[in-house]
Amino acid sequence: MLKRHLVKFGAAILLIAGVGIGGAAVFAQKTPNASPLVEKPVMRPIPTAVAQPVADARTHLFPGEVRANRRVELAFSVAGLLNKLSAQEGRTIKKGQVIATLDQRDFQFAYDAAKAKCSLAKHDLDRFSSLWKQNVVSMADYENAKTKYDVAQAEMLVKKKALADTVLYAPFNGVVVSRHVEDHEHILAKQSILSFQDISTIDVLIQVPECMIAQGGVEGFDHLLVHLTPTRKPGGGSRRKCASTVRNPIPPPGHTRWLSPSPPRRI
Repeated sequence: MLKRHLVKFGAAILLIAGVGIGGAAVFAQKTPNASPLVEKPVMRPIPTAVAQPVADARTHLFPGEVRANRRVELAFSVAGLLNKLSAQEGRTIKKGQVIATLDQRDFQFAYDAAKAKCSLAKHDLDRFSSLWKQNVVSMADYENAKTKYDVAQAEMLVKKKALADTVLYAPFNGVVVSRHVEDHEHILAKQSILSFQDISTIDVLIQVPECMIAQGGVEGFDHLLVHLTPTRKPGGGSRRKCASTVRNPIPPPGHTRWLSPSPPRRI
């Protein structure tokens, strides 16, 4: 009986030893061909939040007007027949470019007549000057001739300027906003013929209540939200106006744009 148990025990030891040797052999065979372990990246969650309006943010709505910083009503200094108005509405014109011209015939004739009169007066002055030096004429005759020459020269300069004023030039780079007259119309001196504006810089003109003016106006505003609507006259009331210059392109009507205003000025 004891011998049978010893035999079973020995068989068990041999079986365990064989399994160990076989496992070691398998391990020895698989170890050289095993690939290195690669750690997978860990996906860490990022906290997010929805931005909410600041409770103490100041929002004010003001009626106002967006207009060009420089705007003029161009007109001729002399009256006459409008010969050509080449500026079309919406056209961009550079500084010094011809906008309109008047019929120059009458002005040219007047200048030629004044020039001839001045030339004649100069000839008489030279003749009286020579005679005065020879004591043939009196000092009064010489001074009278000199006065006539001075008057004729002044008249010639006036006619020359009137002739030059028949051409109207653009005072700065800008855009023709509207035309008030058409070609071949008789216009008066200083009569506005078109509206001309420089829209590279714009003014935002708003009406601010007097209570806000007393508290510092809009100087504390970081941005100005401009929403353009069709032009209309702002309502009346006890209010003051503040103008702020904005150097941004003007958005089309119905669009909204954030602008950075300069310090406003009271007007």
